[in-house]
Amino acid sequence: MAVNETAPPTATAPGAPHKEEILVDRDFAMLVTACRYNLTDRAEAQRSAHDLVELFFTLAKILQVDLFIEAGAKEADSSRRARRTLKPERVVAFEANPFTYKRFARVNADATGVEYEHLALSDEPGTVTLNVRRAADGRPSADGQASLLTRASDQSTDFVEITVDATTLDLYFGDQDFERAALWIDVEGAARPVLNGGRVTLEKAAVVIVEVEDRRFWGEDQWLRPEVLSYLYDRGLVPVARDFQSRYQYNIVLVRSNLFETVDQVRWAVTLFSSGAYGNHSLRNSVQNQKKNRRIRGLWRRKEVLKRVTRKIRGCRPSA
Repeated sequence: MAVNETAPPTATAPGAPHKEEILVDRDFAMLVTACRYNLTDRAEAQRSAHDLVELFFTLAKILQVDLFIEAGAKEADSSRRARRTLKPERVVAFEANPFTYKRFARVNADATGVEYEHLALSDEPGTVTLNVRRAADGRPSADGQASLLTRASDQSTDFVEITVDATTLDLYFGDQDFERAALWIDVEGAARPVLNGGRVTLEKAAVVIVEVEDRRFWGEDQWLRPEVLSYLYDRGLVPVARDFQSRYQYNIVLVRSNLFETVDQVRWAVTLFSSGAYGNHSLRNSVQNQKKNRRIRGLWRRKEVLKRVTRKIRGCRPSA
């Protein structure tokens, strides 16, 4: 079953559904795609995440984004891929954790074409306190899981507080002349300050992938999925697909509503995703069956050739 392709009507139209109703409908439509995966298998859950990333990059390429932003970059893999495959005018990756930044700074040298920034993204510029988890040996971890928020389950000895410089999306890109942006947001529960600091930037976002949660792992200041999607919907972005990375934490792709309505390739890419054309079992089995059938046909042809040759040889034997 395909995701409902109809873009949500505007809330200002007479008799239009309320935003909450639209987002519930979109949530249900995205949940339906779970049928493509065996979610009791960890590998299948990871495959769903891989498929969603492929959709995100496909949409970004179709929409010809000229700015790529990665928030919570860690090694900035996505930014380097964007530089190679999308070739936007500018690629910027933000990593707040100084230990993670130091670990991957060399990988993201100037030659890669990625601006790898040691900055936190927040709702106002200045400094923020970053909570960095401790590794098994007690030292601050460079695993990319630091957050502006504190996990409710963490003890005070589980993390170390570090003061880091912060900026906002709108301040950082205020002078940037761009038409369409693609945003990758993976900030360990801190979507609220990142999004609040990017109201203007988000108005020009063509496609977004954002990690969301259905449980408050980081306390009351954390925005859950409904709050994140409501905020982005108000910026003109509609959710079109999700993965099933885990039960309560996963990723959602959103597209600008008017582009979803008018760009046929965008609608078709989402349709292919929901149909399983990004690698589900039925597609893989179909490909495997095609290969098997080709092998069988090849063997049959070789067998027929061998029969003909054998008959000719027998026909050439001298009579007794």
